[in-house]
Amino acid sequence: MKYRCILLGKHSNRTPMAYKVYHSYFAKHIEYVQRIEDADFVILGFMENLNGLHNEINKALKKNSNLKVVVISEEPLWDTVSGGDFQKKFAQIDFDSSPISYINLNHVTSTIFDFDHIPYFLTTNNDMFARYGLLFSRNRVLSSHTVQQIWEKYSGKTVFLMQKRLEQLYSVEYPSADIWGLSQLRCEYALKNQGKKVEILGPGWDNQGPRQDLPDWHLDKLRMFDQKTNRMSALENTHIYNYITEKIFDAFAMCAIPIYYAAKQHKVFSIVESESFINLYGDKINWPISSLLPLNADTNFIERYMYTQNLLATLFSNPFYLHLERYRVVQAIITELDQLYIDR
Repeated sequence: MKYRCILLGKHSNRTPMAYKVYHSYFAKHIEYVQRIEDADFVILGFMENLNGLHNEINKALKKNSNLKVVVISEEPLWDTVSGGDFQKKFAQIDFDSSPISYINLNHVTSTIFDFDHIPYFLTTNNDMFARYGLLFSRNRVLSSHTVQQIWEKYSGKTVFLMQKRLEQLYSVEYPSADIWGLSQLRCEYALKNQGKKVEILGPGWDNQGPRQDLPDWHLDKLRMFDQKTNRMSALENTHIYNYITEKIFDAFAMCAIPIYYAAKQHKVFSIVESESFINLYGDKINWPISSLLPLNADTNFIERYMYTQNLLATLFSNPFYLHLERYRVVQAIITELDQLYIDR
């Protein structure tokens, strides 16, 4: 059967079902409707969207008591700072004594983002996969000496490209789940290490607007820094074991040494060699960047770095992995909807 769904809210584009590349994968499972009361599922990308939609949803629930509200969130940052309990799959929020029950499907409560081959965010468009295929195929045939020459040419140069977020709001901690807000932490780390060879760029640091406003923010980043820096910050905005965006792949693609933050159970280690990047997890977050310089000349490090380049070239040279990952995401979502439909 096909489920009738409606995508609502300011952040409804932050959910797998909204991306054009996923439309054909969902086609046999989903029919999109225009009216809330005609839907089986209201799909939101962000819990706080309920603030502006609760009246409409409550009216629809009176006409269709089987209607389910589902938040499919791809962004742990907003999940962790929104004030709701993102670790609960089934939740409720009250609006003037008018509660709305909803279902949280995110990195913690579902298997949607538990990737097998390619992290979820990289599956949301075709451009990243194609660019990585080209750049990693180029990098895999470079000699270790050539890569070291790039690092020596830009010795000490480190780039932090991120939004300025120094507010305590972004310093969330869930130690039992090994979930940590990194937005404030990475900004403070950059500030502690700022100097003539350390560039801090992005909204709030310079006069530029959000990079997402550029015609192609990802291509612009690659153009600016390809083979033009020694180290590149790849710290995510949130540490969750299965959350990986483009950042670490961009750094490797540009022949920079990635600076990352990952506990030993993090899924990044299923893709890249543990000794091929700078990992600030634990006490190393207090180390100055200058103390990490010896890594550049370490024989084992360059070998592991080049091995990772080869791994990534293999991964991004086969579009079948991309298809498999998208298919897995869709099946995980439909499995969740199947269960919710049965439990109505």
